[in-house]
Order: sequence, then C-alpha cells, then structure tokens
Amino acid sequence: MKKFMRKSIYILMLLLVAFWVKGQEEKYTIVNLDINTASSDFGATKLGDSLVVFASAQGKQKRRKLKRSINQTPFLDLYVGVLSGQQVVNDEMFSDKLSTTFNEASVTFANDFKTIYFTRNNESNSHKAKADAEGYSNLKIYKASKDEDGKWGNVMSMPFNSDDYSSGLPALSPDGKKLFFVSDMPGSIGGTDIYYVEILDEDQYSQPINVGFNVNTAMKEMFPFVGKDNTLYYSSDRPGGYGGLDIYVAKLEETGFYGVPKKLDYPFNSGKDDFAYFYDDEAKMGFFSSNRDGGKGSDDIYAFFKEECKQTLVGYVRNEESLEVIPDAMVYLYTADSVLLDSMNVRAEARYEFKVDCNAEFFLTSEKELYVGGYQPVTTTEVYNETVSYDLFMCPLAIEKEGKIVLMIGPIYFDFNKYNIRESLDGKEEMDRIVEIMREYPEMVVEVSSYTDSRGTDEYNIELSQERAQSTVDYIVKQGIDPNRIYGKGYGESNPVNGCVNDVWCSEADHQKNRRTEFVIVSMEGEAFEQKFRTDESYNEEAPEEKGGN
Repeated sequence: MKKFMRKSIYILMLLLVAFWVKGQEEKYTIVNLDINTASSDFGATKLGDSLVVFASAQGKQKRRKLKRSINQTPFLDLYVGVLSGQQVVNDEMFSDKLSTTFNEASVTFANDFKTIYFTRNNESNSHKAKADAEGYSNLKIYKASKDEDGKWGNVMSMPFNSDDYSSGLPALSPDGKKLFFVSDMPGSIGGTDIYYVEILDEDQYSQPINVGFNVNTAMKEMFPFVGKDNTLYYSSDRPGGYGGLDIYVAKLEETGFYGVPKKLDYPFNSGKDDFAYFYDDEAKMGFFSSNRDGGKGSDDIYAFFKEECKQTLVGYVRNEESLEVIPDAMVYLYTADSVLLDSMNVRAEARYEFKVDCNAEFFLTSEKELYVGGYQPVTTTEVYNETVSYDLFMCPLAIEKEGKIVLMIGPIYFDFNKYNIRESLDGKEEMDRIVEIMREYPEMVVEVSSYTDSRGTDEYNIELSQERAQSTVDYIVKQGIDPNRIYGKGYGESNPVNGCVNDVWCSEADHQKNRRTEFVIVSMEGEAFEQKFRTDESYNEEAPEEKGGN
C-alpha cells in the first residue's frame, strides 16, 4: 500500500463515450464522465439524490495544493458535481474545511448525509506531512460532521489509525453499523487487506476485524463498497484477473463470513486497473474508475446505468371451445398481489400487448359482455427484450340449447335422493359464480332448471327436482339477489344428458350426470344480448305450483 500511497492510487478505464453492455446477465450503459481531466479522477460516490463527490488531482482548488515530487502533479482533493442525466456537471471544490495541502480522497457518507469518512495523508500539528520510520506519509481515515449551517467541520482521526501503517478507503455498511476500510497494518494477509470495525456508539469503535481469507490474499485488496444486501465489492490484483486491479464481489453468508468472490466481467474489468465500484440500488446506476485505454487521463470515472430489463407480453383473446378470436374484449394486467398495471381493448385483431418487468409475476384477465372472463398467470424470466405469448380463453356466457338460452355455468350436481347444495367444486363454488354473473348483469332473469336421474317414480322425481330447484334459488337469494329475478322449476327425470332412462342399466357415474341443475336466461336487456341470440321471445314461464322430484 506504500506504493499506492505515494501515487495516491491506482486507476482506470477504456471505452467509447457511451455504449450498450451485454453480459453479467444484465445490460448497462457506460459513460466516460465529462468531469474527467488529464490528471487522476476517481472514487465517485453519491451525496443524496443528485450530488456526486469524487477525488481529483485537477488542481483547481482554492487552497494551493503541493505537488507530488514523484511526478509533479497536484495532490488529490475532494470535488462535488451535479448528476444531470448521464453526466456529472458543475463540479467544484467539495469543502474548504476538509481540504489540506496533501491528499484527500475516497469518501463514504452516513445515511443522513451529515457525517463523512474520508482518506487523508498523515498530518502533523503544523499541517505538514508526517512520515513513518521509512519516510512514508501514511494514510489515515478521518471523520467530519455537518453543522447547522451545512458546513463540514469537527474533523477527527479514527482511533484505529496509526503513524506506522496506513488505513484508508472507508466504506459504510448499509445500516451504518460497520465501517469497512483498507489497511497494511501488522497481521495483514497480503500487501493491503480489507478490514472493518463495528460502530459501537458516538465515536466509539471496535478493534479492526479482518474480513478473512476468502477476500484477502497475499496480494493487494482495496476499495471496498458494501451493497444494499451486504454484498462486498472490492478490487484486487490477485492472480487470475484480467490484469492490474480487478473488481470482485463476495456475498455475505449465513455464517457471517464472506464467501468465495467472483470477478466482474467486462466492461467493469479490463486489462488495466479497475476499482472504486459504487452502486445506488434505488437509482439503478453507479460509478467505477479505471485507467484503461481510451480514457481522458491517468484515471477516469465512468458512470454506469442499469438498463431496465423488460419483456413483451403478447397474445390473443380466444373462444375456449372454437379457438376463434374474440374481438373488442378488454384485457387487464395485474401484479401478483392484484394491483392493476395496465389495460387495453384488443379491438378487431383480438390481440393484446404489454411491456412488463423481467423476473416478475403477473396475471392477465379478459372481459367482454356475454362472455365469462379469462384468466392467465404469467411469470417472466431474466432475459432482456424477450417476447412471451399467452392466449386468454373465454367462454360464452350462454349458448342456445334446445330452444333455451343456457348459462355456461355448472351444472350443479346433487347426491342421490338429496336436494341440498354440496360443499364441493360443483356445488357452492359454482353457485357463487352464478351470483357474480347476476350481479354483473342486473337486468338478467334466470330460471333454475333441475333434474333427477331415472330411478324412482315419475311423480317422486318431479317433486325431488323441484326441491333441488328451490334449494338452489334459496341459496342464491340469500346472497342478496332479488327473488323477483330468479325462480326454480323441476323437470324430474326428463331431458337426460345420456341414455340412462327407465329400464336401462347405468353406472353411478352416468346417473350422476343427470342429477343436475342448469341455469336458463329467461330475459335480459341489452343490444349485445339481442344481437347474439336474435330473439324477442321470453322463456318467462311461471314456476309450477306442485313440487316433484328424484
């Protein structure tokens, strides 16, 4: 890290001004920022929603910086600019109070943005660089706070700093309870290791804790950043990289230790130094730094913007029986928790199309007068710009059957010699569907037509079927349907759906098909109804007075 300190830092990057990136299972737009200069610019971090703080050796600060004797370039200072679109503009010196004649760089902010931790050269009381026994001015981490006037001050050195080794590049955990940093303190595994301290109380910290062998190697690990899910991003020059410093990511495991790291792919890593990764989950954008070919200076800052992963849902609304398209239906798109996102009329083509997020769950519904609505659950993948097809199938609300207009509901089935509504899918659940339909079409008048199987006398079966019709009517009326809109009629063992008539042996399953209730539309207003069924006739027969049934 001594070499790192004398040069102030490694860095960074190649690129067009902006291009699309595939890979990493995600897409990004990468932008070389206009604030980059011929000098070293790196380590960008967001301050709130629109400000960006970074380090630069551009040398335009108010206080005159000394120049590094090794290359006669100015020492680093902190600058702040405004995030505007995909650029950072109007950069100026971040704070006179925090600027000294030596290096300031690599900052991290508390969640309330009233506390800053940053890196600075070890400084004597006379504001001169303070060297260790080997003549190096080591790095230290400092903390400052913002006063009521919004000015930075109250600068203090961290208690784990030392004149004998460097500590720098601070990064707070998302909950603000841990401060990660880089150090070459005694006991380090490699040239520089990543450590953290627990923030115990106001200006109270634990002893430094090494993050472990999975992350730290015999080489240099530096520039930590902790993501929203406590994932650790950092840079390392360990073997197996693309060259120079590469950006790695390590996930925090249930054990409390970081797992085996993975290096990020191009464009985040190149054959040169790539480091100082930062990401804002809410804004879906971030920064990294690199000295790769194609940059403007020795080190450049690059912004990256995560392209929103979208897929296209398409399909047709079709008749479930004929598979023919149903024009002019409405299709609705909902989240998995029933929040309406979008809707459209499919018009003559009967085709819908929606743009949706990747890797998410939705459901589609369809509606059209005189049809029972369609329903289709949808789960999208992580593939960008994929087109996913789902047809929605709808049933006609009613069909003409033997001169009657029969609702496509049910039928409701009954147990042998019983007239009570069963607690099964073909019982109360179907009954609730007819209730919903009658609420949706308040002008509809319905006859409940009930039947028996062929066993028993004709007289008994008429009585039993009437009881079945009446129990059905009673259930529906109890759900709030006007009794003037519904009545029941028992037809006994007439009109079987199969050949199970008197003196013919049938299985119990075949007899069951005839013990049923159907729903017939007696009258209904509406142009769509009249056009579909082309009738002015009414089946508004009076309910029979005598009961019968099997």
